[in-house]
Amino acid sequence: MAEIIKNLKFITYLPFIGWIAVMTLKKDDIFLMRHARQGFVLAVIFAVPSILLSFSMVFIPRSSGILKLVMVSMIYFLYLVYSGICIYGTLMIKNSREYDFPYIRKISEKIDI
Repeated sequence: MAEIIKNLKFITYLPFIGWIAVMTLKKDDIFLMRHARQGFVLAVIFAVPSILLSFSMVFIPRSSGILKLVMVSMIYFLYLVYSGICIYGTLMIKNSREYDFPYIRKISEKIDI
């Protein structure tokens, strides 16, 4: 169990769920909590448009395949960008650097856990 908690820092930016483990098991680590808050904000920021795009596809007629293709491409592009940001955040944690994503830090500081 100690080994799992020791390596918990590497899953902080795991897309959509990594921040949960850090926020519940490492509340005393200021460095990891800072990154976990940013991971949470990033997950929300990228989940909301993806969900909205997915649900809006219900209202597109079957005959407009091009529009559906564009919307699906936008969803995959969001996932690609989010995955890249998560990889970058994980590299910052691995190198023990305190990196703040622009605009994300301001939002994440308002989260009190």
